[in-house]
Amino acid sequence: MLHKIGIAAVAGVIALVAGHAHGYQADPGGNSAPQAAQAATPRDAAAEDRAVDAVASIAGGALRVYQLPPQGRLQAMTALVERSVDWGFVLRNSVPPELVAVLNDNERRALAHSLLAVTAGGYVSAFQGYQGEQIDVVSVNTLGPGIVRVGTRLRGEKMDEAIAIDWVVAGLDQNRPALRDLIIDSNSMLASQQLVLGTLWDEVSQDKARFLQRMASPDPWGDGQ
Repeated sequence: MLHKIGIAAVAGVIALVAGHAHGYQADPGGNSAPQAAQAATPRDAAAEDRAVDAVASIAGGALRVYQLPPQGRLQAMTALVERSVDWGFVLRNSVPPELVAVLNDNERRALAHSLLAVTAGGYVSAFQGYQGEQIDVVSVNTLGPGIVRVGTRLRGEKMDEAIAIDWVVAGLDQNRPALRDLIIDSNSMLASQQLVLGTLWDEVSQDKARFLQRMASPDPWGDGQ
């Protein structure tokens, strides 16, 4: 299976662009920040192929968003991110547990919607920095049942050196592949989001109403206005 994916990385947010053919070989090493390496996990070649296909599918969808008129990109990107990310896992592993414990169903949905909006908006903004960079899939590692880490390297004519970007894809054993994490030069985006949300939780003195209000604002990480 061969894949090549173009990606723009701006301010810690990945915009996925373009998809078609280059190669990979399974790499028994590598681990995800939120998931410990499982060196003894047997390789699942079928799941690994599906994981690489999932990464290419996300990239192809992002390319179609990029080709839309600017006014239509946010809505299309929101739909792509909503169906491509394992939001249940992301919420459980990035939102402070003290907050999760006191959220009702409506508040959980509202928070998920806010995170989705922030993520999609960041991806659309990141497209402005795309300059035709390409990445090659260089390794694929089975982390557990239905969970695969796809290792890639970003390269471009204007880059001094390549950047490692790994994708943790889950749900492969249920035919529901979804992205759980992006790891950029060993920095987990899930762990970074956990830190940012934890900081905001402390900043609002662990007040649920204030936290949800800030998350629903156009700039949650600013003054919330």
